[in-house]
Amino acid sequence: TEQAIYTSGSGSTELAFQYEVEADDEDTNGITITALAIDLNGGSISDATGDVLLTFDDPGTSTVLVDAVAPTVVGSPTGPIAGSYSNTANSNLDITVVMSEAVTVDETGGTPTIPLTIGGQVRNADYVSGTGTTVLVFRYTIASDTDVFANGTFDVGDINTAGGTIQDAEGTNADLTGYVAPTPTDV
Repeated sequence: TEQAIYTSGSGSTELAFQYEVEADDEDTNGITITALAIDLNGGSISDATGDVLLTFDDPGTSTVLVDAVAPTVVGSPTGPIAGSYSNTANSNLDITVVMSEAVTVDETGGTPTIPLTIGGQVRNADYVSGTGTTVLVFRYTIASDTDVFANGTFDVGDINTAGGTIQDAEGTNADLTGYVAPTPTDV
């Protein structure tokens, strides 16, 4: 149970009460106003006659949904298996990230990436697919600079939104702080 607090309307026939949605608030089947009366909570409401009715009709909030729970990374992302990769065969290094709920990736401000360290060289696996689902795929395609990767260990860094966004259907940004990089792999 949360409380909507008076915000404005003194001197008029309409009073406004507001509740600011907080992180982790969730009501996916519609909010309910449990008491159809104003609780003065030590304050006062009066008119010129001193007569004020503090009850009101149900405003019909059953279609007002609240979801401020951020999508999170589920488990450890998976990376490519140990093996031999080059710019001619098995040239894609894919990292798969599973989210707790379907997310939308918006690349308008930039493409989300995951930094990779391979043989001491830093490269980026760019987001390539998964918007609208719970599974996001990031990919680094090996280019002609493969000689720097010989006998390297493949390390994966944290997700960088790089100006883009990863959000749920309600527009809540994904909480990527629980992301745990996969175990290094020999490539």
